Amino acid sequence: MNSILSGLSLETESLDAAFFKSDGTNDHLLLNLNKSASEPTYNFTIEISDVFGDRITLPSAEELSSIQLETISFIKNRTARQNFFFTKSGFITNLSSSEIAASEEIYIYEDFNEFSTLTCIFKKWNLDSPTPQKPSDEKFIDARKIVNDLAREQISANHLFWITNFKNEQNPPSEWLEFSTPKAALLLFSEISKSDTGLTYTLKGSRNIEFNSDSSKKLNATEHKTVHSALAWVFDTPRDVEIRHTLLCQRLSHNSPRNAEPWIKFISRTITSSCSAARDDYKNHLLIKTGELLKAVTDIRKTVSDETNKIVDKTNGLTSSLLRDASITFLITSLRQTLIAKNLISAQGSTLILIATATWLIISISLTGYQNKLFIKSQIRFRRNWSKGLSSLIPEGELNKIAKRPFREAVDNYRKIKNIINSIYATIILTIVSIIIFE
Repeated sequence: MNSILSGLSLETESLDAAFFKSDGTNDHLLLNLNKSASEPTYNFTIEISDVFGDRITLPSAEELSSIQLETISFIKNRTARQNFFFTKSGFITNLSSSEIAASEEIYIYEDFNEFSTLTCIFKKWNLDSPTPQKPSDEKFIDARKIVNDLAREQISANHLFWITNFKNEQNPPSEWLEFSTPKAALLLFSEISKSDTGLTYTLKGSRNIEFNSDSSKKLNATEHKTVHSALAWVFDTPRDVEIRHTLLCQRLSHNSPRNAEPWIKFISRTITSSCSAARDDYKNHLLIKTGELLKAVTDIRKTVSDETNKIVDKTNGLTSSLLRDASITFLITSLRQTLIAKNLISAQGSTLILIATATWLIISISLTGYQNKLFIKSQIRFRRNWSKGLSSLIPEGELNKIAKRPFREAVDNYRKIKNIINSIYATIILTIVSIIIFE
């Protein structure tokens, strides 16, 4: 296939297909195309058309020697996440497509410098080797939640596709940078709005700076790199991305645009010092946040300890109630037996004493259990209220470890003890009932 493509000249290329013309039609070329089309490893199918516009999908069992070849079409087996390009020029041309930003893998046949962005990798396309699509479970940041795009046409959900992180000394093609940097730099604004005169780009901070629509100005290699490096610092990690973006916008807003200075030039001129200051601001924010975190953890531990101790007290109260009621029952039963032995009470009277005792036991355990149930419900509501908002300070796993699990275990232990005590109460009541029935 490599030798075939070297003898073809590109007419045009889209995301879905590439169209070539042959420098010189011959039977040998058609034979090789027909043979290559049967290879299962290629990420495309081949279709030829003659001067009359008739199309034939290869491989074909037809006689091809009489065909006056006009166009060779390579129909790509692409997906939303995976795209292929035979030429670097075809790749650059299709950067304006609204679909390409959803790509997570792009393969290019012509020689180029492999690189990556925050959401996509760009690799050399080996035609003879299949390129299976790897399942992706990574969740990328939706830039529309960071930049308020009132125009609803400048920022897409996959906008991080345009940010190159320059890791491992990668050097993306200059044509890519000239196209991607102005699009990526839009993420440094706070708001984009639309009016009758065009688009307005707003930086919000200590003051608001507005820029109007302008044609893209060329940047040098250093300026491209500084813009992308600042954007990578903001968006490479999902956690605190809104804070880093706000801090950088604030620092950029401290600068004053020069007379008639385009916004891309303003950003490229001020981004280095602004990003350095924003990094320091973020470090200070983390120190403050760490102090808040330590205070929050201390408060959580104290609150959870108090809640747990209250549940333990309720558990101990159940045991105390059982001992009290069991003692009262024993005393009443002993007194009843003494009164019967001395003929001081009738059989009907002794029965009433046992019924009253059983009734007391039922009322006692029911009231105690109901009271504790209401108390635990109120504690659960209280814990839910003070735990709101802590997810911004403490990861969910840590919050569960120090707050939710200890309280849940205390409640579970209470319920286990209550079940045992209920069983003991039921046994005592059944014993009294048995005495009433069989005596």
